Amino acid sequence: MTVHSLYIVNKAGGLIYQKDFSAAAPKLELNDHLRLGSTFHGLHAITSSLSPCGPSSGIKVLETDTLILECFQTPTGIKFFATAPKGTTNLAEKLKGVYDRYADFVLKNPFYELEQPIRCELFDQALSAWLVERSAPPVRLSPMRTAPGAVPWTLGPQDAEHGAMLCVSWHGRTGCSPTPRNALQM
Repeated sequence: MTVHSLYIVNKAGGLIYQKDFSAAAPKLELNDHLRLGSTFHGLHAITSSLSPCGPSSGIKVLETDTLILECFQTPTGIKFFATAPKGTTNLAEKLKGVYDRYADFVLKNPFYELEQPIRCELFDQALSAWLVERSAPPVRLSPMRTAPGAVPWTLGPQDAEHGAMLCVSWHGRTGCSPTPRNALQM
């Protein structure tokens, strides 16, 4: 399952990044996205102060009959939240991966000013690759049909991330090559 939309809200409640990753994501105007980001920030702040058991970290997961919204808040107050179809698993892991890419591609960018909208093409590319890889099923790769004795290999998106090698064996010969990230995105 895939992430419908991703939002990044700064500690003041301003939307600094929004991107849709699915055709199923509702088509909203820019003002609607801004309103949604600031409304979520306000609800997060209210729920963190309303806890009967003392201080709370606010909204972590919001689930409806068709949608799940999950939030990851950094120690500095930046909130990453994503919407996905109900039943999506590992959304928290995906958000932590988004945070890692935010730290690598946005915060290390010398031209980025904190708390401002994110306009970084490398971040967009890394984010799309991360979320598409994490939501795609493992890709089944098999050698050419004309190669007798060839053994099919199964590689998942996580294999390319760790520098997997694609090896094919036929007629007693073996050929290996590094698996590029884009080879697994079909």
